[in-house]
Amino acid sequence: MNKREAHRLHEKLSRIDTVCIVSHAHPDGDSLGSLLGLAALIENHYHCEVERVLSDSTPFRYAFMDTTKAVPYEACLEKTYDCCILVDCSDEDRLGDAKRLLPQAKALINIDHHRSNQSFGAINLVEADCSSTGELIYHLAKCLDWQINSEIASALYVAIATDTGSFQYSNTTQRTHLAAAELLSHPFEVDLVRERLFQSEPLNKAKLFITLVQSIAFTSEGKVGGCSVTQKDLDQFQASYEDLDGVVEFVRNIETIRISYLIKEVGENEFRASLRSKPPTRVDKIAQQFGGGGHAYAAGCSFTGSLVQFQEQLIRACEENI
Repeated sequence: MNKREAHRLHEKLSRIDTVCIVSHAHPDGDSLGSLLGLAALIENHYHCEVERVLSDSTPFRYAFMDTTKAVPYEACLEKTYDCCILVDCSDEDRLGDAKRLLPQAKALINIDHHRSNQSFGAINLVEADCSSTGELIYHLAKCLDWQINSEIASALYVAIATDTGSFQYSNTTQRTHLAAAELLSHPFEVDLVRERLFQSEPLNKAKLFITLVQSIAFTSEGKVGGCSVTQKDLDQFQASYEDLDGVVEFVRNIETIRISYLIKEVGENEFRASLRSKPPTRVDKIAQQFGGGGHAYAAGCSFTGSLVQFQEQLIRACEENI
């Protein structure tokens, strides 16, 4: 933990009246859990008014989380804030259209765990060795002697559990387990959290998943594999992009695979790819070739052009890195 930046954050929060905390577009458990956990921590320890801001709708998987105090970013565009805190955002573009909110804040604070983060804030708490932004916020709470209650513990546990793949990914460390153990010492409905996160897939998502798995293409003797999904595919199953969670990880889990990919159509001639790999093979460098980034073994990038062109270029880049 960068204690200097942590204390700069403390000093800032002690002097201001308003702060908004913003999740990224297409939010995952780390983004939402970090937003809710940090908001409660600040409310409990400072006098400033805290606005919880959603850049996007909440996916079905996280509907059990208490977002009743959160508002969509569109409701905040006419407001001004003393500072804006971005959580789990490697850059401002991760906000999507909610990036329009940033000029409304006098100062920008950046709390994140992505290695590709360029420290774009006035205050930057960027810890790439943390499994998740939720774990980073846990260590921040310890550093600043913020007290954790059941509400906060539940939110941060969701953040850590999702970004570690239920503590299976290589970003899970001893510190991660110790943080989770302390969070579990607070009473919250952990069985409900586990069920909703890992055992509650909608039927239409299951049918889409089966179709995509049947379309997986392999190259390099089974070391590279992946598939693509179009808007037409999603419409067929009344699904959304959030229903694609787990597909690229399933491909990565095949024994021979070193790198897996999932290409998603996000607009006319606009595509986004998710990349996963098994250590020591890295995918962050591949994503950077397409202007993206992320973690060593989990990254993403975007592409403008044809699907065939993107597939060819992405597969070639994957093959060159195994």
